[in-house]
Amino acid sequence: MCLLLSARDRVELESMWTILALLCLLAPGCLAQTPQPCKSPTLTGSISVSALTEKKWLLASYMYDAAGQRLHIKDLKQAGNATLDVSLLFTEGVLYRIDEERQKCSKEALDTSFQPMVIPAAASLIGNVVFGVLSEPGQRLQSNTWLANDTGSLVYSVTERGCIPISILSQSDRYGWVIISFFNNAVGISDPAQINLPDFCKGVEIEDTDGEKPADFLSLFLNI
Repeated sequence: MCLLLSARDRVELESMWTILALLCLLAPGCLAQTPQPCKSPTLTGSISVSALTEKKWLLASYMYDAAGQRLHIKDLKQAGNATLDVSLLFTEGVLYRIDEERQKCSKEALDTSFQPMVIPAAASLIGNVVFGVLSEPGQRLQSNTWLANDTGSLVYSVTERGCIPISILSQSDRYGWVIISFFNNAVGISDPAQINLPDFCKGVEIEDTDGEKPADFLSLFLNI
């Protein structure tokens, strides 16, 4: 179903985070500890990306190397129902599109301004939210919600312990409102070799985009 948000709806959605912060101030023990911006550990799991203003909802699996700041997306759907693996190397500012079946690989510039596994140092804490049953330690998940920019258009939610990503809400002129959800997460990568580039990607030169804007994380899912 396609959700079209009016200007009023967008204002109300952004103000929701302010209300959440006020509720936190009234909650007992909410300010007992002050959470700090954080970086997620090495993870594997699943990810979904949904554009609220378009009929797009995509699902893929991922592996994230925290030390090397590498994010590997597996089985990413492309036009014509084809799938690709994509490796994002944030420290190098490049990404690789990998076609294992055809043994082909392309290399592109990567816009690294948005990194989904890092709470920016300048982020502002909105509040703490508990999922599940508040009174039962074994049936609750505590999370911290962060406003990551000054415009109210980028909000992160991560677990209070471990900085495991739960969701990201972002808004831009290019994509509108987008929700990114993380689930079935596990700490670590069972086979670290799986995140390494295959041999047929070695020595591949970066493609000339003829002045086009470099790809970013969201464009991998929404520009199909």
